[in-house]
Amino acid sequence: MALNVETPLDGTSEMTYTAEVSKASHNYKTYTITQRIFYLIEKKKIPPEKILVVTFTKDAALSMQSRFRQLSDTIYPVPFGTFHSIFYTILKESHIQNFRG
Repeated sequence: MALNVETPLDGTSEMTYTAEVSKASHNYKTYTITQRIFYLIEKKKIPPEKILVVTFTKDAALSMQSRFRQLSDTIYPVPFGTFHSIFYTILKESHIQNFRG
């Protein structure tokens, strides 16, 4: 099955790039998401630092990041992580008083 990366996955307008891929095999989800990220950066010129990839497990985040990096010789600064790791980083960087980490 070919992926049309130009069609928004969530049925919204072309300018909305939020996507949820949940009812497919692990390999297809990883393929779909990494191809979509690459398309957004290369074709739509979305800055990589404006893209955030969130997964439930560390293994999934590392696997997706590894496959994404195989798509190009260029290293794009796209953050991949779990909900916990990303929000922990946000809290650490926000300098919230009394935050202990």
